[in-house]
Amino acid sequence: MKSKKIILAGFGVLSIALLISSFVNESSSSQTLNQYSDDPPLVKRVTIQKLPIINPDSTNLIIRVMYDYYEPLPETLEVFSSGTKFLLHDDGQLGDYLSGDMEYACYARVNLNDLVAKLNGYENQIISDGYVMYFDGHDGFQEINVLPFNEIDFLNGMEVEVDQRLILAKDCDNELIKHQSLFITDLSVVEDPARTFNCISETGNPVGLYTFGNLMKNMANQSSTSVTAKNFVKSWLKPYTQDVYDPSSYFLHWKREFVLKFLIAPWISKADGQTEVDNTINLGNWESRWDAQQESDLLKYAPFKLTAIVNRLDLRGNMGYSSALGKAGETRFIYSLVNIYQVDASEDPDSRGRGNIGEPTSNMLHGGSSDFLDWQGMNVIFEYRNVQTSKCALQQYAQDWLDLSELAMGTETYNAALEDITETVINANATPSKPNGSAIGRIRSNEKILFKTLDKNISSGSFSVTWGQSNWQFRQFEINNLTHLLEEVSLNNTPTLEFYNSPRIIDRVSLTNGVTQDVTAMIATGGYNFYISKNLTSWAFDPKNKFQILRERHRMPRTYAGERLLDIGGETFLEYNHYLDLDYGDATSNIPNFNYSNEANGNNQMARDLRHKLSLNTCQGCHCGETKTAFTQVAPLGYGQSANYWGSVPDYKTGKIDAVGRSQVSALPNTGKTLEGDGTTISDNYPVPSGSRNFVNVSAFITGRTYNSGSFQDDLDKTKNNNNLVSTEDDQLDNTLGGLYKVNDPSNAYQANILQNLFGFDDRKNGFNELERRKQDMCKLLRSNCNLIFDDDEAQLMDFVLFLDEITKNVVVE
Repeated sequence: MKSKKIILAGFGVLSIALLISSFVNESSSSQTLNQYSDDPPLVKRVTIQKLPIINPDSTNLIIRVMYDYYEPLPETLEVFSSGTKFLLHDDGQLGDYLSGDMEYACYARVNLNDLVAKLNGYENQIISDGYVMYFDGHDGFQEINVLPFNEIDFLNGMEVEVDQRLILAKDCDNELIKHQSLFITDLSVVEDPARTFNCISETGNPVGLYTFGNLMKNMANQSSTSVTAKNFVKSWLKPYTQDVYDPSSYFLHWKREFVLKFLIAPWISKADGQTEVDNTINLGNWESRWDAQQESDLLKYAPFKLTAIVNRLDLRGNMGYSSALGKAGETRFIYSLVNIYQVDASEDPDSRGRGNIGEPTSNMLHGGSSDFLDWQGMNVIFEYRNVQTSKCALQQYAQDWLDLSELAMGTETYNAALEDITETVINANATPSKPNGSAIGRIRSNEKILFKTLDKNISSGSFSVTWGQSNWQFRQFEINNLTHLLEEVSLNNTPTLEFYNSPRIIDRVSLTNGVTQDVTAMIATGGYNFYISKNLTSWAFDPKNKFQILRERHRMPRTYAGERLLDIGGETFLEYNHYLDLDYGDATSNIPNFNYSNEANGNNQMARDLRHKLSLNTCQGCHCGETKTAFTQVAPLGYGQSANYWGSVPDYKTGKIDAVGRSQVSALPNTGKTLEGDGTTISDNYPVPSGSRNFVNVSAFITGRTYNSGSFQDDLDKTKNNNNLVSTEDDQLDNTLGGLYKVNDPSNAYQANILQNLFGFDDRKNGFNELERRKQDMCKLLRSNCNLIFDDDEAQLMDFVLFLDEITKNVVVE
């Protein structure tokens, strides 16, 4: 850290000339357009310093920004803020101390009284609240010790640091109601008869805006692609019916054979006008039976109901380093699979007659019980990229979302306003430059219900996969620009299943049964997915990748070191327990980019954070292992089933989840032991829920709170003084959706034989509240100044708070 300095009063002609060059009228920057939109440098420290004498152009302040980045930055950075384009200098000029040290400076013209008042106001707000909540990627923190703004030193011309968290005290100008503007699940919207269709009661609008069929039809865009909606949907269904191999002929995963029973056969039968499922439809003839149906009937009777509409403006790019808009964020729609026909009581023991899928078959009931929530369905998520191409248009889009908070939920006024917002991405040709002209980025699914637990034989022996050992599975689909059809693709940032210690050959189903085999033998049998897990460690500890992972901006490649890295059809191994760890090998392993002696030890906090951030951004880590939730972000729901998460008591389901017992967990990787707060008690890190309990319909990862037995609960925190829950502060804030859902870090583990990670015991807890994080981000967007104004009177005006908002925007890749 440089010592504070007072700027000398004298400025010569050369200084004035250089000063003028710091504004928009010259562009000596080597920065390329949008270079830092998706990958902005990390702002480590910001200081401000009042000039003792105002410059001839009325600039009166020096702003200095210290960056961290994985590669050198250019001598000057273009920064866009408050209607002005600035040049931040790291060339030893215009207030910069030393060239090439990643600390940049610029002169600005600011209303100093207003600046001081704002910073003091934010500080007072934090004092009043008792804390400020801030986020590092998805991880949330409640901080009470924010660096005070030193007004006296600042007014005396000293260089004063400004804590970036001060500005987080500022909310949207109008109240943002999360369930009206961010994550919409109210039945008056998701079952609005003017815009949705109930395929069981056959009520509503069969061609409504939010019907599954309408979204698929618009994506197919037949008038532009010549692809019928019927064939487009079939291209999505087909991968579920086939064993999947990658282009190298490596086996990736088996077909989901119950896709016929619960999805395809009922769908075709209903479109065909039949009163019950036609059992003659099978995996051999389903395509011809599908092709024989009228397209309008197939779209009308799609067995999916809308469960949630989600505002993901937080996925926009950083707008501080470019005049153009990069990523504009996303708008998402979540659908749940439903039963078109009333199922037999033996197959739906709880008589869940409102449409959500129940148990797979009666003879698979685990221990004779039917109360397993994780078999109740399938979610399909449509993830659209917002279509706005300018900062002002995106800001207006954010304002439209915020304005929903002022309308009465359940009214046509609200639903019509939401329609105006969402149809911008749903409509055909929403983005003409994209495949099929569609704004869709990807379609994802997660389900357990489609897995048929059959005996599987391999040359090395036979084994069976029972009902209690089958896996949840993730899939991701994108439009192929050549065929104009949907194709299954690799999952974002989700590596293939990996073990520890050495190269392993892993068959997905044998893995769920706890079976591992000799590498040579597995290669000899052929047809099995293999993955050298050390490649993941090597990739993760590459300096550039490490920097990005720790900031949750990484984009994992499909292959690395000649082997597949990304998964396709990702499985969740040991549901509720599956998180990602790394293969650290041992001191003789010589893993590229990885220094065993420095990084594989209990004192390396960076390595801990790296593992956590890498795992949290995988499908499995986000849905269960790192967050310890009941898997889905919103429960698959049937018609009439509510997902009210904002009430004093959130909607929940009561039952069990299909998680294996502790004895099985402790014998396998990706589990561990936790040292409790008393310093002596060691217990299983994953106390798998046993028996029936309450599981909230919207994940605690999303809302910041969970619920069971009449109270809000996080992971148990056995402190030295008591055995109570995490903290009274957190529980109090749960009632306002303003707290953090806190869970033990799953890597709190140690075993001398290195079958576990080497971090040793730790009582670290991770906190989550996605809606609070997204709210903060949207409020920052709303208070930014989107216009670029370059006239003489305005070119040098800058609001420091807006400047800080822009350049510190964190980009979360999802």
